[in-house]
Amino acid sequence: MTSSGPPNGADAPALPDMDARTEAEFDRAAERLEALLGALPVFRAVATSPGMPESIAAIEQDLALVTTALARTDLSAAVLQHLAEAEADLVDLDEHLPDSAVRRLLREGVPPQAVVPYARLLAWHLSPERFERVVDTMLCLCTGPDGVVLPFDGVKDILIGLGARSDVTLETLGAACNFFEGAIQRLATFESLDALFDAGFILDVAGYRISLRNQLLEPEILYASLRLEAAFRSRLADLAKAGGVSLEALDGRLVQAHLKVDEVFKIARRQAGENERFVRRRVRTGAIRVVQEASTVPPPTRLGARMRQLAVAFIMVAGPLAAWNVRGCVDDGLSSLGRAELVQLSPLLVEGGLSAGPGPRVFIGRVDPGRWLTLSRSDRMAEARRLADRLDNRGIRHAFVSREATVAVRLEDGRIMQVE
Repeated sequence: MTSSGPPNGADAPALPDMDARTEAEFDRAAERLEALLGALPVFRAVATSPGMPESIAAIEQDLALVTTALARTDLSAAVLQHLAEAEADLVDLDEHLPDSAVRRLLREGVPPQAVVPYARLLAWHLSPERFERVVDTMLCLCTGPDGVVLPFDGVKDILIGLGARSDVTLETLGAACNFFEGAIQRLATFESLDALFDAGFILDVAGYRISLRNQLLEPEILYASLRLEAAFRSRLADLAKAGGVSLEALDGRLVQAHLKVDEVFKIARRQAGENERFVRRRVRTGAIRVVQEASTVPPPTRLGARMRQLAVAFIMVAGPLAAWNVRGCVDDGLSSLGRAELVQLSPLLVEGGLSAGPGPRVFIGRVDPGRWLTLSRSDRMAEARRLADRLDNRGIRHAFVSREATVAVRLEDGRIMQVE
């Protein structure tokens, strides 16, 4: 078993100018950055208390700077510090998020593309006050529509993907799995809610999870814990229905039981009240000084075959004017934009270029489909408006942005015509 922490990105491109040690460090930083960017939609959805949206905006600024720096293979101490600070700020935010808000978001079916990186962030910073949230989050990923945990073979990649392993022994692994399986059997012996709560079942399970520490994240142990959690929730619902107990009353008893867990195990939570203003624990450092690229303008070059295929796909879905613009771009060629320029337009862009021929200038680009799909409809519209404004500042009023072969954003004469 390896020590805790995110694994190296296996798909990262080779960096010939770096030695092996520096390249490994670059891979780790890139993977951290990817996970933090991927988790942001979860925070945008639930971090709504006063002060939290402003903190998220500052974190996004940090991550945009880091993205630009890593695109230039800049691994300076300032870059790594901004990455670490953005991660620390997200962890600080998470500590203040109400459990009820996170559970509600998970119940509403937040896309797994956002839940997975959020779960990884929790796993990298596992602590007693996060044990319950880790279980809640992973249960969202590992259960089917009927609320039953999926077979282990169907979810083991998700469990392993947390990237936070421990030095667990086979003896501990077997004992932990036996404990959770035994707890599932014990649930069947309770014939009323009073019997379950009075027996201290919740305290026993919480205490055992805490005693495992990072070993809880071992795929086999975490899977057994998730099976218990699903069985526990099902049994609670059955006993509440049989006893005529309302969901509100049941939630109240659960809150009291969890407060007892916090008291016994001295867990100090920092969740913000509904109207309490969130204040970050630290002062932000200054912005990274980004070295500007040479001002020489490269000659227009054709983008890769993938972008040309996307342009042709746009012709199939765009209106007559839009089709004319795109066809002209394909015929006349596109000037490919560098990574730094793309990030300035939108951190979601992974490829893009400007029309090189006569006529209206057109931007054709592609967003990361995984990150785009994690955004809500309103977030996508907001991102489209930001892109339109930034392009307009450069005198570009037509744009076609895809997610694979599907239109993500279409702009005509500065107007947003389509957001998918």
